Order: sequence, then structure tokens, then C-alpha cells
Amino acid sequence: AIHHTDRGSQYASRAYRERIAKAGMVARMSRRGDCWDNAVAESVFGTLEQELVPKTPWRDLPAARHAVSADIHRYTNTQRRHSTLGQVAPAVYEARHHAAVMAAT
Repeated sequence: AIHHTDRGSQYASRAYRERIAKAGMVARMSRRGDCWDNAVAESVFGTLEQELVPKTPWRDLPAARHAVSADIHRYTNTQRRHSTLGQVAPAVYEARHHAAVMAAT
């Protein structure tokens, strides 16, 4: 797993990096002065928090995980349009890209 963060001092600390390594993850950081590395992911998760979390009282952690996963796979990836993808859903963008690659070969 890759753990991607901005360049905040909390993420650059030795203790934090050691915990990431101990968990078997690889730490990656945005380039200095480049806030766009995380912008798309932060936007998706921000929207998820605003739209799904406030309306859903889950009975336990597995139920919450299932709800979040279902939202991402059934709505965010297939229907929600993203400005960074030309106002199409990720699945549509990926299908178009795959078709273009196949047509070029």
C-alpha cells in the first residue's frame, strides 16, 4: 500500500514515517509547492463526507465500510462527473481511454 500525503511536518516526522513503514506501507509526499497531487482525492472524500456520512447512522464499522464502498463503486465511479476528467464519471473516462489505446494499437 502507498500512503500519500502532503508535505506537512506531521507526515515528515520520523515517528510517523516509522509507523508507516512498520505497517508495511510506502510513504509518498506531494512535491514541494504542488498542492494538486492530493486535490482530486481530497475533493472526492470531502464530497463523500458531506453527502454520505451525515445521513447515515451505521450500527458498526463493517456496516460503515460497506456503505462507503458501495457509494464509491455504485455512484462516485460510475455516475458522479468530475471536472478534472472533462465532466465525465471515472468509469466513462477510463472506458474512453481504454478504447483510444486499443484503437491506437
